[in-house]
Amino acid sequence: DVFISYCQKDSMAVDAFVAALRDAQPGIRIFMDRLELNPSAAWQQSIYNALDDCARIVAFYSPHYLASDICVEELNIAILRQRLTKSDVLY
Repeated sequence: DVFISYCQKDSMAVDAFVAALRDAQPGIRIFMDRLELNPSAAWQQSIYNALDDCARIVAFYSPHYLASDICVEELNIAILRQRLTKSDVLY
């Protein structure tokens, strides 16, 4: 349902958002890297698959986010997907 794109340095704010989202929509599927990925396995393809599969992508902009190459790549993928599908994917 929702892909959370964020910088690890902003985890406290993101965790508060995710908790509120789960309270508001108890059955929602949320993809967050640290909850879904195995740190010792290759993770890039899992990220790309989740970016394609989730209905919405929530990007938590911050100075840390914009300084992260991985976060900016996720953001660019979300922007491209929104442009190609002509639907509101990115929040």
